[in-house]
Amino acid sequence: MNEDLLALLKSEMELFDSSIETLKNSYNDCFEFGIKANYEYEELIYIDALTSRFARTSDILIQKILRLIDEIELISEGSLIDRIN
Repeated sequence: MNEDLLALLKSEMELFDSSIETLKNSYNDCFEFGIKANYEYEELIYIDALTSRFARTSDILIQKILRLIDEIELISEGSLIDRIN
C-alpha cells in the first residue's frame, strides 16, 4: 500500500470528523426552532448553513474519502454509485 495515500486518508478522515461536528452543531441550532410553515429570516440563515454543511460533509465522504479508499484498494474509478457501493 502507498504510505502517502494512507497519510492523505488519515488527513481527510480528520477533516471529515471536524465537518461532522460542525454539521451536528448546525443541526442542533435548527432543531430548536423545528418545522413550521414560515421561518424568520435568521432561521433561514441557520437552515442555509445546515444545508451547506451537509453538502460539504457528504462531498468530503464521497468525493475524497471513498475515492481514496478505492485508490488504496486499487479499484478502478467508476460511477458515483460504484464508489458508494
